[in-house]
Amino acid sequence: MENFFRKYNWAVYLGLIGFGSLLLALIANNFLASQLAPYTVPELPSLGKSGGPVIDEGLAKADWSSEIAGRCLFGCIAPVVELGCPDGCAEGEDCQNGICVGAPMVSEPMIVSDVPVQSDLNVKLLGCMVARQPQWSMALLMDNRTQQTHVTRVGDIIPEDAEILEIHRDRVILRRNSRLEFIRMENTLGGNPSPNARVPITGADPQAAAQRVQRSQQPSIAAQNGAGVGAGAGNAVQQVSENKYTVNRAAIDQELSNPEALARQARIMPNYKDGEKAGLRLVGISPNSVYSQLGIRSGDVIHSVNGVPLDNQRKAMEMLEQMRREKNVTIEVERRGKKEKIEYDIR
Repeated sequence: MENFFRKYNWAVYLGLIGFGSLLLALIANNFLASQLAPYTVPELPSLGKSGGPVIDEGLAKADWSSEIAGRCLFGCIAPVVELGCPDGCAEGEDCQNGICVGAPMVSEPMIVSDVPVQSDLNVKLLGCMVARQPQWSMALLMDNRTQQTHVTRVGDIIPEDAEILEIHRDRVILRRNSRLEFIRMENTLGGNPSPNARVPITGADPQAAAQRVQRSQQPSIAAQNGAGVGAGAGNAVQQVSENKYTVNRAAIDQELSNPEALARQARIMPNYKDGEKAGLRLVGISPNSVYSQLGIRSGDVIHSVNGVPLDNQRKAMEMLEQMRREKNVTIEVERRGKKEKIEYDIR
């Protein structure tokens, strides 16, 4: 036995070391348990007879929904305050947010009759340009009191709060004081048709028809100019220099008196540059048209007239009408990317 312990004494030492380590571990565990006891999780509640947890009756009766809503965790809705009118409102008025508001006005007045009557407005219809789309049609009206000419469209308001409803070739239908009225051009054929009726040719005044035929047969500016501009001293338009012209006022008045023929001599369309309107472009100009005689070529872009920007067809009509009143007219034209100024001396 003594020889055995001598031979395996290392095993005895190893066992003693392990036993000592176990004792030290137990001592350390008990010490840490005593220190961490206040922070441990409490025991689960005891189970009742039904096997489920015992629930406190006070907690069960608590209204948690109202408690959560009262804290406005997701935002609260502002209370709606009803504002009243302490002194009340007059007859025909309603109280809205503490303010007395009158009855709403009717946006569209009631039309008494659908048959237009002759208007007594002190306005003269000089010409009409009818397009396939009604919103692009235009009428040239002159106020006899101020002798001013205006280019109007459907929906525009003219003197005495009259609204233009339709534009026809020889008349304008308008609404004034809840009734339909019409203004016709002078010396036109036929009687007073309804808005949708065509102007009859038969039964017309022979004298008016003769005047119309005589007016259509009168020579225009192009016919007076003959082969070209500056052909002689008696021409309606004479070219003084490269971009300067002398225009006969009577010839201009005669040409502007027929807006339908004027519209057929060229096509006017808006010109765009970088997505924005930049003047009006004239294309398809007839060789003997009034535009050609005035030195305007097909493809030219007119930017301004006497310094006033030109960006729609209405201003183009006003430009031609301005030649009736002004003595000197200057237009700015862009031709092949280069801007030029053309001057007109109207006599």
